[in-house]
Amino acid sequence: VLDQAASNNFVSDHAFARNAQSHSSMTVELGTDLIHLTFQRISGEEVATLSLKSQVTVAEVSAELAMVVLPPVLSKYRLAFAENVPDANCLLGECVEGNKAVVTVYAEPVSFLMSSNISHSLSAASSDDMTTTHLRRSQDFTGGVARSQDPIPRIDSVAAFEVVIEEMDTSGRHEGLEIGLTSASWEHARNPGASGYAVLQDSSWVSSDAGCLWINGRKQYDQPSWSTRTPNNLKAGDVVRLTLHAKGSMEVAVNGDSQAHWFVQIPSNVPMYGLIGLRAPCGAVTVRLPEPSAASGRDKK
Repeated sequence: VLDQAASNNFVSDHAFARNAQSHSSMTVELGTDLIHLTFQRISGEEVATLSLKSQVTVAEVSAELAMVVLPPVLSKYRLAFAENVPDANCLLGECVEGNKAVVTVYAEPVSFLMSSNISHSLSAASSDDMTTTHLRRSQDFTGGVARSQDPIPRIDSVAAFEVVIEEMDTSGRHEGLEIGLTSASWEHARNPGASGYAVLQDSSWVSSDAGCLWINGRKQYDQPSWSTRTPNNLKAGDVVRLTLHAKGSMEVAVNGDSQAHWFVQIPSNVPMYGLIGLRAPCGAVTVRLPEPSAASGRDKK
């Protein structure tokens, strides 16, 4: 039940309910200093209780709930009051009239979208379910850079994403796909210019268009390059997967065959964003998360 003031804390977003994989409910009781939450299955079975500070946000509640009741793999929780979706930064207590309310808890697929707003030479189009992005390089430019809007989700402490090659043009150039990671926030992302390189981004670990490892804008001459393929000889339909393993090593595979595994101890306690560079002849790709069975796995070292 919402009062008029509380309704200002909600946003118009009904698409998530169509994509939701399952839902359950949570009873919210407001105390003087704490908010008490009781999580129930659809059957009414009580499976978890939480007591959180009164100034907790909707996003913090969703994150805390995911820690005690795991959502489905590659899913996250969203809260809804009737058909109203509260803004993630809204204080939960401000969304409730009186001292008690029942909230619907949805498990929806994790979105993973790329943004090209740091490089005007690329165009980006996302799928309806917000899980894949199609990137295309303008023929007027030799390259462009995109990065994920959100951090790469982790399964069993492993983060991974895939790039499906869609077009390799006949420009005669011999560069290709750049794929990597960055920990830099949007406001600290380096502007690469219209035809810039992903490898030159700050706070980054990138497999270059030559299949070599670059860290923070510098080539690592002591690290091996791709073993049997090169980024400029990829073909339409090839799937390039980048994996950040639990102990900080980074691996690149093409169609399931490992091409390089760099043991460089990338920080595992900070959010990592996907980083993509399209260098000619790579003209178009689709970026997606791998299937859960492929995304998780035991670290090799």
